[in-house]
Amino acid sequence: MSEVPLYDLDPALWLMLTGLLVAIGPLAWVWWRSRHAPLPQRLRLLTLVTLFLTFDLVLFGAFTRLSDSGLGCPDWPGCYGNASPLGAHAEITQAQSAMPTGPVTLPKAWIEMIHRYLATGVGVLILTLAAVTWLAWRQARLRAPPGAAQPSILQPWWPTFTLVWVCLQGAFGALTVTMKLFPLIVTLHLLGGLVLLALLRAQSARFALAAGELAVASVSVRTWWLLVATFGLLWLQVALGGWVSTNYAVLTHHTVSVLKLLATNLVCLEIIALHPHLRSQWFPHRQNQPLLGPKATKPILQFPNRRHAWGAATRKRLCYRAQTAAGRWRRPLSSARPHG
Repeated sequence: MSEVPLYDLDPALWLMLTGLLVAIGPLAWVWWRSRHAPLPQRLRLLTLVTLFLTFDLVLFGAFTRLSDSGLGCPDWPGCYGNASPLGAHAEITQAQSAMPTGPVTLPKAWIEMIHRYLATGVGVLILTLAAVTWLAWRQARLRAPPGAAQPSILQPWWPTFTLVWVCLQGAFGALTVTMKLFPLIVTLHLLGGLVLLALLRAQSARFALAAGELAVASVSVRTWWLLVATFGLLWLQVALGGWVSTNYAVLTHHTVSVLKLLATNLVCLEIIALHPHLRSQWFPHRQNQPLLGPKATKPILQFPNRRHAWGAATRKRLCYRAQTAAGRWRRPLSSARPHG
């Protein structure tokens, strides 16, 4: 079988049209749903829809990775120089015949291309957000009196940075294929997707502020640093998990597994510490005792309704499982039941 070029831009236009078709549905729904709303509300709704689709894209990327479909189409951006696996059926069949369990099969090719279609659609939505924000900002400047300050919330710099970031994500997606699933590139691609989610969430909050739907709240320095530390530990947890997965080392990298467990333990503890009333509500009988320990055998969760009890029990169970896996806490907790 002849060598496949890593980059073939012939189907790029068709892929752009496919991404436009993917984005038309969400754009039409947002336009109809918020046709009477002011511009900041419409932008916020479109950002939330884009955030939801980006989250789905990250999940589908994980499915692409776990199904070993990252090289289902070994070139980029198309599939053997075609916009879909239909046009590359002969090449895929030949590769699958040579290696029936190899990276190139027809189902894997479709999984990989669907991931690219979704990514292109998300890119179109983010481009639309940036373009509309720029146009609105320019019109506001033209209508404003000379020397008047523009509201910082409506400035287009945040959507522009999000657009630049999604382009960078696309470049890492290309490198993921052309560098044959190099572990560092794949892990950075995963982390970049999480950064994109954070950017879209922050962008949605800024549009909500502009629409008057949110108010700025101040937090203490201690709470701010706890939030930063929790985010950093979650980031470390995801990065370690991605690194283990991309190196096919789930059962061999014991050091990384221990680090993941430690990060999980610290995140659980910091979630409890972030809220001033969590410890008194979750552990009313252990105010002067260690937060986690082997002597916790009595029911300690007391909540006024079943939903709160189930939520607290789920969070407590996560901490307990992390402790059990690390070998630090081997005695099971008593089941917590709501009063009444």
